[in-house]
Amino acid sequence: MASALLDEIVAFAGFNAALELCRGWGGRVIYVPKSENMDQAHPIALAIGLTNARELSHRYGGEHLAIPAERNALLELRNAHIVAKYRDAGASVSALSLEYGIHRKMVATILDRAGVQRRREGVA
Repeated sequence: MASALLDEIVAFAGFNAALELCRGWGGRVIYVPKSENMDQAHPIALAIGLTNARELSHRYGGEHLAIPAERNALLELRNAHIVAKYRDAGASVSALSLEYGIHRKMVATILDRAGVQRRREGVA
């Protein structure tokens, strides 16, 4: 996921938990209480579950975290998937354009911004 924070949250809590944080607090800075103060009634625990909230608290307790806006997080996730499919699965720019409903030029821009060396593709 886009930001290092969301990547880490996805790694220990999963995509849905990271998305719920973005939905609830996206575009804002939140305070994460220390783990001994995290209980099941805390808004973060209600959003992502107590186990995930305690893990977040263990890692970031006492800190203020800037949570990316949901739209930005989703776009970054989409872009990361496009780059991975191009690099790892060999998908073409045209195929990715169709799959994600965006123009070929946007796919090319996403790949360029990610520093991906693009392949020459024939036009069918």
